[in-house]
Amino acid sequence: MQARAQAEFIVAFEVTRGNVRFRYRDAKGKVVTLNDVASLMQAIKDGSLGPETPLSVGEGTFQPAERVSSYQQALKGIDRLGLGAKPSPTPTLSEASKTRLGDSSVWYRRRQFQMYAAIGGACLLVLLAGVRLAVLNRIRTAQAQVVHADQVSGPLGEAMLKRIRTEYADSVVVLQARLLSSIVKQGFKERFQGSALQTPSSLRWVRTAAAKYRGDVDSMLGATRAISGTLITRAESLEAKTPAYDGLGSSVEEGLAPWERDLDDYTAIHRMVASTIDSMAAFVLEHQPSIVIRDGRAVFLSRAEGARFQEFMGRFTDFAARERSWADGVAKKRPEWRPAVSSGTNPPRFGMNVMARQ
Repeated sequence: MQARAQAEFIVAFEVTRGNVRFRYRDAKGKVVTLNDVASLMQAIKDGSLGPETPLSVGEGTFQPAERVSSYQQALKGIDRLGLGAKPSPTPTLSEASKTRLGDSSVWYRRRQFQMYAAIGGACLLVLLAGVRLAVLNRIRTAQAQVVHADQVSGPLGEAMLKRIRTEYADSVVVLQARLLSSIVKQGFKERFQGSALQTPSSLRWVRTAAAKYRGDVDSMLGATRAISGTLITRAESLEAKTPAYDGLGSSVEEGLAPWERDLDDYTAIHRMVASTIDSMAAFVLEHQPSIVIRDGRAVFLSRAEGARFQEFMGRFTDFAARERSWADGVAKKRPEWRPAVSSGTNPPRFGMNVMARQ
């Protein structure tokens, strides 16, 4: 009897609504299709379709089932026919959204923890860096105190320290004068004038001389290092033998260390000069066909090549200025070096253009 009443209700419902399909979204958001009213009523009875479940009639838009008239009529029919009590609300999309919202809250709290952990780590690194700097400052202070304690004291020790420094400065000047004198003897200026620019053998000789120039620069630097080592060894020997020379070895080593940096800068200038001479000779050799002699002067037929040659020549003016600046700076820092430069039979002349040395 109950089945017959349900069938009559479904027939009446479909006559009113027409044979339509229903769609709803389950708790996971999946779309479920109901092909007829009987399926709609069964879903309500099973609890799969509740008042808040998104429901669509045909291809219409989804909205809460309690707002859809088909759902309301089917619910009344179930109550009237006594087919079952009103189903309890089932998990719907909105509840799933709440679940996802809860997951988002957990993610947010985890994100906050990571952020605070990163900030704490950065603060810890800053603190450790501060501690490290404080320790390094203490170490430097202690080292400075040790160096100060090892400094030579007494008139005898100070006189010997001054003597050794002066001897080193004199040796450096002698080596520099020897280097500059060898450059003058090469006569590079004449090799880049007039008909010499049209002589391949002359230019090849220039390249060979430039290589020797670089070798002489390296030899001069090596000689200064050897002299420095000899003087430090002598100072340490005197210190070991004579109490009055206590601290002499460390004082000499400390005094000569800055010299090494200055001489590194000096030899770097001359290496650039030698390299430029070699590059200019190679350039002229490559472009000799475009060189002609007019009124005793070599002229490049190509303006670009002539400009390039003049660019090479201009570099030597810059190198001369660098050498002059180096000499002025060392004279201010090393008082023992100035007298050595101005004395002697052949003192070095700093700041002269290598293409104009006489």
